[in-house]
Amino acid sequence: MRLRILLVDDHEVVRIGLKSVLTRYNQFEIVGEASNAQEALEKTVYCNPDIVVMDIRLPGRSGIEATREIIENHPETKVIILTSYADDEMLFDAIAAGAAGYVLKQIGSEDLVRALPADAPDKDEQLLLWAGRAVTSGNPEVARSLLDEVAFPPEGQGWRLQATKAMVFLAEGDTEQAMSIFDALKSGTSSGDVPRDGLDDALATACTLTEDVQIAQKLVEGLESAAAARCLVDAGAPDEALRHAPEGTLRAFLENK
Repeated sequence: MRLRILLVDDHEVVRIGLKSVLTRYNQFEIVGEASNAQEALEKTVYCNPDIVVMDIRLPGRSGIEATREIIENHPETKVIILTSYADDEMLFDAIAAGAAGYVLKQIGSEDLVRALPADAPDKDEQLLLWAGRAVTSGNPEVARSLLDEVAFPPEGQGWRLQATKAMVFLAEGDTEQAMSIFDALKSGTSSGDVPRDGLDDALATACTLTEDVQIAQKLVEGLESAAAARCLVDAGAPDEALRHAPEGTLRAFLENK
């Protein structure tokens, strides 16, 4: 069953771009478009979307106001906020209005697709997800504000809260604190408290947040993944990247470079 999507943005070129991306994937069906809040409310009734992709800034009533009314009247509909930049006050308002997530307009198509969930997470899980997106998009101060609002991390996700905090420290330049947290998390994998695969993904992501080659190497030490290899290439260590690259196209490219 395909997810029915309503696109809301006052710029036609943005709607065209979103539609072009999403129609490449069979799991999505674009059922309508709107250019302002009132039209979004009307189209939600008429088109019955599963997900509304809502621009946060609209002429007249804001996207946050429209989100609040859609959630009140159609609680089964999920709203994903679309914004040009992460602003902590706006994100808090969006959460309060009931938004299920947010995406930056400049993200890639795969990130956009991952941001369109069939089911909305609970508030603390939502805050954790948003914080992760904020720190990886260059907004560690927003991520820190979101993490401060997490009351109880979702069951089994305490390690993700700590990993995201470590990424914030890393993005802010406090590598000592970041590495201390990551070292503790690595120790937790032996007891099963921290999932190895999940932590490996977090470490490869954290690697992209530092320009220090030695820190990057330490983060992905022992990992064999395309993400780790790409990070080391970007950090200026192609020889090290080859050691971490799994069999495949990327490894072949590095071997012939």
